[in-house]
Amino acid sequence: MKKLFRVILSVILLGVSLLGVVFFVWPRYQELASTRAQIDEGKTRLESGQRALAQLREVQKEVFSRQGDFEKIGKAIPQDQGLPVLYEHIQQLGTNSGLILDSIEGRAQGELIEGVVLLTFNVEFTGSYEALKGFLDAARRSARILNVNALDISSNPQSPGELQIDVELSAYAAP
Repeated sequence: MKKLFRVILSVILLGVSLLGVVFFVWPRYQELASTRAQIDEGKTRLESGQRALAQLREVQKEVFSRQGDFEKIGKAIPQDQGLPVLYEHIQQLGTNSGLILDSIEGRAQGELIEGVVLLTFNVEFTGSYEALKGFLDAARRSARILNVNALDISSNPQSPGELQIDVELSAYAAP
């Protein structure tokens, strides 16, 4: 009987232990596993965020190192669309190279191409061939982008020895 009592008591204790494990230990284990999964996910997100932050810092360094290039672009394609500013620039280029500005006439304004406005205009100068070469070189070296689309040279009937120069130019502006 003692043996039977021990077996029954052992079975009851084993059953109570199993019930204790199922009702008390297993839920805690599930919580622990869930917490570990959340921690692992958080670590992964943190590492991903740190990599993205490092990449952004590299891009920021690259932008700062190329700040001069951005300033050049700002001068080449200025924010203002104002033709008077552009006309003054053309007049200065012509005057510095020895050409006399006779007239300037805008033909097409406001043609939007990928966020940039194309400004096309005709300019008439009077001057020498050397002055024309100086103007074209100055236009090529200018901080502002100027495209020479057409060039027409003829003798000036009013002043022998001087040329009548008609130039079709294009410039760009960012609205």
